[in-house]
Amino acid sequence: LGTYSVPDSLVFYASHHYETKGFYDLIYDRVEKKTDHEIEFVFKSLKSPKKSPLFYNTKDLNLFFNEAKYACFFDISVIDENLRNYCHNGKCSFYFYMKLVEVKTNKILLSRKYFVKAKKYFYTNTKNIADIIIKDLKLKK
Repeated sequence: LGTYSVPDSLVFYASHHYETKGFYDLIYDRVEKKTDHEIEFVFKSLKSPKKSPLFYNTKDLNLFFNEAKYACFFDISVIDENLRNYCHNGKCSFYFYMKLVEVKTNKILLSRKYFVKAKKYFYTNTKNIADIIIKDLKLKK
């Protein structure tokens, strides 16, 4: 993680269609329960996932996160844009993205892309995703 040292507080930010908010809420709740760090979670509903924070230029981060030292962005995307769905024939698969940014310098400290498979519903694998976030961000108690 380069010069990253685990902060006392961290902002998690996700934006997507409103129906994915429950997915992010589950992840946030699981991470919060397993760490002593102060974590704030912000979700913004978007009409188009192409406006995701992962595609933003990070130069404007100070406008949104002036109190935070680090911001961690999350996003999900379908595997096949032509299908435009996360679950097909009872099987779900998608990409989960995570980007950790130092707010003052706009430096990207960590960027990850995970392939996620789940059964029945796309949010059924949130426990594993939360554990990966905790490990990669070094947030363990």
